[in-house]
Amino acid sequence: METLADSLIDGFILSLSKGTMQSQDFHHIDEVMSQGMPVVLFDRISDLINCDKVVVDDSQGAYQAVNHLISKGRKNILLLTTQDFITVGRLRTQGYIKAIHDSDLILNNDLIIKVIDNKIPMQLYQLWSHKLKNSYKISSNRRHFAVNEIYAAAALRVLRQASMQVPDKIALVCFTDGLISKFSSPTLTTVSQHSEEIGKSAKI
Repeated sequence: METLADSLIDGFILSLSKGTMQSQDFHHIDEVMSQGMPVVLFDRISDLINCDKVVVDDSQGAYQAVNHLISKGRKNILLLTTQDFITVGRLRTQGYIKAIHDSDLILNNDLIIKVIDNKIPMQLYQLWSHKLKNSYKISSNRRHFAVNEIYAAAALRVLRQASMQVPDKIALVCFTDGLISKFSSPTLTTVSQHSEEIGKSAKI
């Protein structure tokens, strides 16, 4: 970042990496800010960095997505989410939990899977496959998922191999209305992050 700061740029628009969020080491950002370089964070942020931030309400978005499933009679909702050090995953998990509580459903922590995804895709798939199959034993015949986009694609593959039809038997809802969701078969129900609006706001 210091090398870029020394070149002809006017500021940084950043989304924190998973490694930075896990280590909580923000010295590289603090250093360029101490030189008067403006920094705007979006999506993955930290309250420990004193700068402007552009975010969506991830907790409320997850809350509404889970309530949507509940309103359709989906009461066994499995959440595939990130580890808690990633802010967006933590906030979405909070929204999921609040929706379960507010609907007077019983929170089953076994249905919250916090994926450790610093592995190659095949290892991830094998991990998810094992955990999802175990979750089938916990849930009733009406099993449903609220997940983010990348995890949704992995879940979709596991479900297809288990001959479980989406959306007839399993409902999938995920964050980010991106290419993965649009080109999945079947297409996925999504919670839009309004990425274009976030980018415009960060640029102002």
